[in-house]
Amino acid sequence: MKHFESFLAPKLDDFFAYRKDLGYSLKTLKAQLFALDRYLKQTNADWDSLQPAFFLQMRSGLPNESRTVNRGSHHNTQVFSVSDSARLP
Repeated sequence: MKHFESFLAPKLDDFFAYRKDLGYSLKTLKAQLFALDRYLKQTNADWDSLQPAFFLQMRSGLPNESRTVNRGSHHNTQVFSVSDSARLP
């Protein structure tokens, strides 16, 4: 398995092992943690770098993926008033 390389590598390893021990699926988690690790390393980040703006910048550089779109079933929802309900069959 590829290893994490950023300053957070030990923490990321621990978190990955923890989730594995709990029985969670790791495929998606692994990709996400490696993306974070890669970004931390590319930006030479340290603990002081981990501010909201840092994560917003990281997020803006990630490719948009279709799974971020709400894929729930689409229902034809009609809005009507109480007076309209009297006309319903």
